Amino acid sequence: MAGTTGESTSKKAIQDFLDNAKDGVKNLTTLEIKTIVGAIEFEKDGSLKPPSGDLEGIVSKVQLVSGDITTRITPNFGKNYAQLMEYHLVKENQGQEIVRKNLQVVKEIGTTLVSLLNNDDKLNEDT
Repeated sequence: MAGTTGESTSKKAIQDFLDNAKDGVKNLTTLEIKTIVGAIEFEKDGSLKPPSGDLEGIVSKVQLVSGDITTRITPNFGKNYAQLMEYHLVKENQGQEIVRKNLQVVKEIGTTLVSLLNNDDKLNEDT
């Protein structure tokens, strides 16, 4: 049969993507936003080194399923960095919106791929 190998490869790739997306969504339960002030150093590969000195900051954890938000602030951060507190709150709101939009995009991609899996004629056009 012509196209059988391409068809099975395409179907497998689509199914793998859908499985990975489903696993990713299951594991996506917490959004963490950090605003930290202190010495920042980077590794040669560009990754952030663990902090070596004192840090001030604010960390918010948003439970995406329940909607609960927990925020921790170091004692002097609010007094010394009022503008960064406002910045952090803006980023917290933006983070929630980004997650919502990303989930919508994943849903749209998944819907398209499921449609392709269910309609072999379209899937076989490229093979």
